[in-house]
This record gives sequence, structure tokens and C-alpha cells, in this order.
Amino acid sequence: MIQYKIWTQKYGEPFKTKIESDVERTKLQGERWELEHLVNIDGFKFTPNKKEQDQSLNNLATFVGDFIQEEILKDFAKSYLKGRKDLIRKEKEEIEKFFIHNNYITKEEGVSYISYYVIYTPIYKELEKYKVLNIDGWITFRSQKYKIILQDVMEQTIYDYEMQKDYVQFINFLIQMKSMQEEQTELVHLVPQGNGDILLFDEQKKEQTDYWLKLYCEELEDDKLTIEDKVLHTLIELAPQKIKLHDCQDYLNKPFLETLKILFKDQLQYCKGCEICHK
Repeated sequence: MIQYKIWTQKYGEPFKTKIESDVERTKLQGERWELEHLVNIDGFKFTPNKKEQDQSLNNLATFVGDFIQEEILKDFAKSYLKGRKDLIRKEKEEIEKFFIHNNYITKEEGVSYISYYVIYTPIYKELEKYKVLNIDGWITFRSQKYKIILQDVMEQTIYDYEMQKDYVQFINFLIQMKSMQEEQTELVHLVPQGNGDILLFDEQKKEQTDYWLKLYCEELEDDKLTIEDKVLHTLIELAPQKIKLHDCQDYLNKPFLETLKILFKDQLQYCKGCEICHK
């Protein structure tokens, strides 16, 4: 009778918890786990389904691979972020959670190309050949390539986190600015153009783009300001009751559109076709 053995000194309790959860969730037929505890070492014996031994081996490799992937991500995140003295504790906790959530992809969910070749395939081959796997040794000595890749992933995660934090601060600043403005006009028509321009019309549907941008943005002496920056600043200064966004929303870049939705919420209306759209 074929039997596979998984050993661990450090990860016994979480591995046992995962087994209990997985057995309850999948209700596998003909596969059995047996637990044994030696001095400082936990052993887990896996007996495959006699009729579907190949599938059982795949199930075992998938199970162990998912567990090892998650533990590597946790250990790597804690170790890497410990050395980042520029981040406060709360930021490290949020980045760690963000990092694990975005990169822990179980094989059942589709598994990433990287983890498939550096985790699942080697684990499958080792179990197939030796019928034994040591989790601690595998994480310590067999995951170096994966950890090298994770360094770049973590740096990108930190960058994305900081960008998101800056964006939230920026939005809060705009909301504060907006609350301090007095209404200058009741309605502004916002009309995106295919060439990247954004036109602004008043409530009489008269174009006021050049006039308003000159009136409210001339003092903003920054060559790096985009048309979206100027339009946003102008809308805040005008503080209209309503902003009607005309058809051709696809011409707006997504970050700008999301900012409009957050900043103006119920003030934002959508037009699906009128004389301004057709022009």
C-alpha cells in the first residue's frame, strides 16, 4: 500500500488546521490523513485513493503546495518588512496583508505561472519519487528562487501602497477644498473629446472651456499639469450643483473618472445623447 509522509517541526499546528478545513470542504472519498506526534516533530501520513492514485498524488501536491506557498509569503513579508525602517508598524501590517492577498493564489483558483514551476511541480516530483517531504526543509532550502522573485513583487506592492495612500490623501484634500467653495454656477456640462481634450459648457450650453481655465488655472504655473488636473481644479472652484458628463466617457482616463465619482458623487449626472454629444 502506497503511503506518503509529510514532516514538520515548525508548521505542525497550521498544517493540521488546514487538513481539517480541507477534509471538511472537499469531503474526499478514499483518501485518509493520519497524524502522529514525535518529539518536537509532527508527522502526517496520507493514504491515497486506491482506484485513483494519480489523482490523489495530485491532490496531495496541490494541498502541500498551497500551504507552503502561503507560509513562504507570510515569512518573506515579515522578514522583508522588518528591515524597512522607513515604514511605521501600521503601514507594515497593511502592506503585509495586501501582499499576501494579492499573491496567494491557490492551484484551485488558477495558480500563477511562477508558483506552478517553482513550487507545485517540484513538490509533485519529490512526493512521486520519495513519498516523503519535509515542509521546514523545503521552505528553507528549496524556495530561494521564489523568494528572489518575491523581492521585486514586494517592492511593487510597497510602491502601489504608497501611491494609494498618496491618492487617498489627495482626495481628502480635494474634498476639503470643495467644501470651502461657494457655488459659482448651477450646472457644468463636461464633454470629453477623442483627442484627449475636455470641453466645459455652462448651463446655457455655451462653451466656457478657455475662459474658465484661464480664470481659475492661470495662477497654477506648472507645466506638468494635465488637462484633467486643470478641469478638476476648475470644477472645484466653480462648485456647481450638478455636473453632467456627456457621452464619450470612454475618452476619459479611468483614474480621472474615478476621482470625479468620488469627489462629486450624487452631483454627477450622465447624458447618453443630446445636441452637445452630437456636436
